[in-house]
Amino acid sequence: MQTATPVEVCLFMAMEVEPNHGRTKLKTGEIVPAFSTLKGVLSFIRAALENLGREGEYHVGQGVDGCRGNPCESLEVRRYRTGYEKHLTDHGVEVLAAVALTESKYHALVDEVDSGAAALRAEYLGLLPTPSQSLHILIYERDAAMLVYLWESHQRGSEGGRLRPMDVQAPGGYQFPVGPDGVPVLAYPLEVHPNIIKQEQRRNCGTITINSADGDNRYDLVARLNRLMALCAAEGQYGGMTVPLFRVRDSSDHGRFGAEAVDACVVSQRMQVLLGEEWEGETSHSNRRGSMQDKLDKGETPATVGARMQLHSPRVFNLYASKTRPTRGGKPSSRKRKAH
Repeated sequence: MQTATPVEVCLFMAMEVEPNHGRTKLKTGEIVPAFSTLKGVLSFIRAALENLGREGEYHVGQGVDGCRGNPCESLEVRRYRTGYEKHLTDHGVEVLAAVALTESKYHALVDEVDSGAAALRAEYLGLLPTPSQSLHILIYERDAAMLVYLWESHQRGSEGGRLRPMDVQAPGGYQFPVGPDGVPVLAYPLEVHPNIIKQEQRRNCGTITINSADGDNRYDLVARLNRLMALCAAEGQYGGMTVPLFRVRDSSDHGRFGAEAVDACVVSQRMQVLLGEEWEGETSHSNRRGSMQDKLDKGETPATVGARMQLHSPRVFNLYASKTRPTRGGKPSSRKRKAH
């Protein structure tokens, strides 16, 4: 693991994972792993290597093993992933798109989160909430800010979950002023500098510019982020400029946020629970596809939307924009709310 190279990772996937972990049938009759399985294994390997200190983009350098960085964050592994997905498509595996989240459902999600927070505040009115109860309210505030951020930025769930205060800057890369509570006070326009995105598994991934408010304070990104940071600071839950804003609850202390950022699975689960009987298979990726189509319908140019989504391929852009692609379906959920 300490000396693994990108080629060795690809060989492991081709010789161990592909032959032994398949459930997807090609038109040739061959049984192979689904693309999601392959991505999951690569994500696990990347995380395991990061835990060993191998972080960042892989490159050959000086040292005992002659290399630096994480081999999963390399051109070779990205090409392997892309090639495997194309191989499945060429052999009859239909790639289903995420259900596009509509603007009305997006608003309903945020409103449901606000209703949940308001109900808890009313329940605890005049009482001294326990740390766990106070955190439960903050989880609703986190959900609202996270949903608005994903809608406005078009980022994927896992990318959006890693947003840090230091990633949100004023035009020109200047940091916003810090208020008396120690948190930055944001204003439009915003320049978001993601610390990692899917296409560019490295730091310095370009800039997402968000110029104005939605028009309704409930769905205003600046208002939501400022509110979340201020409330977290008041409860002693603000982690500082380098800690993700959207974090999950600490597994060992249910009264505090942990250090782990919210991932796409948590976003998808929260959406399913919050939508309840209205859920139709929406996942975290539904935000990205739905918000992109909504902005196009409202007159934004493909160039502007594509730049915000950081899409460089016209083919991929057209896949997101298409409203006729077959989508993943889902059944309504009857699960009760769960705080992550």
